[in-house]
Amino acid sequence: MKSQILKFIAIIAVLTTGSFFSSAQNSETALSSVNNFVSSSTAFAIDKNIISFEVANLVDKIIYEHTPYSNYGGIPEAWSPHFWTITLIMAKGTDVTSLTPVITLAPGATITLKHVGVQDFSQQVEYTVICEDGSTVTYLFRAYTQENTRAIGSIIVNKSPIGGGLTSNIGITYYDDRNHFSCNASPNPGYRFERWYVNGSPKGTNVRFSDKIPLINGTGTLTAVFAPIIYYTVSIFSNDTNKGTVFGGGTVVAGGSLHLSATPRSGYAFDG
Repeated sequence: MKSQILKFIAIIAVLTTGSFFSSAQNSETALSSVNNFVSSSTAFAIDKNIISFEVANLVDKIIYEHTPYSNYGGIPEAWSPHFWTITLIMAKGTDVTSLTPVITLAPGATITLKHVGVQDFSQQVEYTVICEDGSTVTYLFRAYTQENTRAIGSIIVNKSPIGGGLTSNIGITYYDDRNHFSCNASPNPGYRFERWYVNGSPKGTNVRFSDKIPLINGTGTLTAVFAPIIYYTVSIFSNDTNKGTVFGGGTVVAGGSLHLSATPRSGYAFDG
């Protein structure tokens, strides 16, 4: 079966919000640095589904895969969506509201035709590919010209300690600081999520982070901090069971509470 070739008159704008999931298998590809060389048409592959994406006046691209992770939305059996963000850097003066990409798909794959025709890729443009096995993958595009790349930087996502839990984004994620950056934290067994740090400063205790991150020299950092769950065993005793009895005790997490009671016998009072 021949590969399908779909032509779109569209501007290629790439979305660079890093959110959502990532397992430890996230991959990123940052290709050649931006320069003044402009070919009449530049083609590149994204993955096994989109084997060629071609558009005129492209000088660079940033491709990032957000691979699915489990416990999506706090539901153990739920998996996050599988999607890619592709940022296109176009030659100076290119009208990114009117580009003509040519997309070649792998045999057996089909693509949504929502964005056929002239598109404004200065805004997010979304394509969904239905794979031969019936699964779907989403591709989020946004385009910038060489003179308008100020906002494109990278977010470095860290965990502390490394074994304390997982984050939906790992390593380096490419980021447009005009958008919110989203990331989820999931503690490993024996740990709890404590808080986020943005560029070294505390920033929220919700397991889902969604906010803008300031770029410092083109880079921002987001750190998920986990803390070990500490348990204590509490035992209580009466100094004289002839004078009174006690009830309670057991195992309690640090900061938690236990119910304890002391009952004096007739003629006695509880003395603490």
